[in-house]
Amino acid sequence: MIACGLATHYSHSKVKLPQIEEQLGNLLTDDPSIIETSLERYGDLVYPDKTSVLHRIETVDKCFSHGTVEEIFDALVKIREGRFQTLDQCLVREYRMSLQATSKQFSGDFCKGVRARVMDKDFAPKWEPPSLEDVSEDMVDRYFCRLSEFEPELELPTKQREAFT
Repeated sequence: MIACGLATHYSHSKVKLPQIEEQLGNLLTDDPSIIETSLERYGDLVYPDKTSVLHRIETVDKCFSHGTVEEIFDALVKIREGRFQTLDQCLVREYRMSLQATSKQFSGDFCKGVRARVMDKDFAPKWEPPSLEDVSEDMVDRYFCRLSEFEPELELPTKQREAFT
């Protein structure tokens, strides 16, 4: 989490958690530098272990560099914009996709998949459209749009980071 920028501090010891909570609870400020100093007293240095995906980032980049849905499925990859965006931008995109998938505004496929897998356990969802070839670029693009002008944007409590290049 720290290496990805989703966390700022980590403690190996659960014993320290009550001390951290007490220390932060006693602070009478929202000054980030004071909070940072308080957290540093209890934090431990951590490094990604040998099995971390961060050690295989070149392989991940190679797998995720294809431009069509068919190539993505063939190489078990995802749409490529993410590797040129900040983590915050990727999380906002994932947020929008999840809202679109569950909203049923233009597709009920997510709910059909859950029904087929979890509820009925028949593993036979009735997708619309029924085949990948029938999925248009416009249909894919809609997953990345806001639901409406009234939908709140995802606001993350992180500072912007530079995109990977």
